[in-house]
Amino acid sequence: MTSILTIAYGDICSFEPGDPKLHEAYALTEQSAAIFGPIEQLAEFFSVIKYIMPNRDQKYKDLGHAIEVFYGGLLTNFKKLKEEPENVKDCFVKEILGAGILTDLQIMNFISLFIGAGSETTTSTLRWMFAILANNPDIQERAYQEIVTNVGTDVLPSYEDGKKS
Repeated sequence: MTSILTIAYGDICSFEPGDPKLHEAYALTEQSAAIFGPIEQLAEFFSVIKYIMPNRDQKYKDLGHAIEVFYGGLLTNFKKLKEEPENVKDCFVKEILGAGILTDLQIMNFISLFIGAGSETTTSTLRWMFAILANNPDIQERAYQEIVTNVGTDVLPSYEDGKKS
């Protein structure tokens, strides 16, 4: 999640594990996935289901407000930093603001979707990678040796380390 947030907002989202803001982002993503789950998608195709399901309008409104508060706060902080361009590295929000074609609300909702989709995709990819590595010890060993050679075991990998292989 921190990687996706950093791609979106740059360094202002370099959260450490345990950071309450990071947990808030997780919670919003989880709530969005739950509230717009398979039943809601079916209801779009079979309108009769809408009459059977409990009314969730208030939940939708509450989630929309929570997204606006969280991502709006990040956007406000980002805009303050952007006043001094040397404080802001290239990131997705910088590009969107630079284009000037979306409103703040559109940006907040777009980033919320981006975070949710990116998190789910990353999670799925990592699950498959772990399953493949667990079932292929030879590939696991080659990957480990590449990490040892290019990064080492005492530090976290950086962007620059990716250029080494």
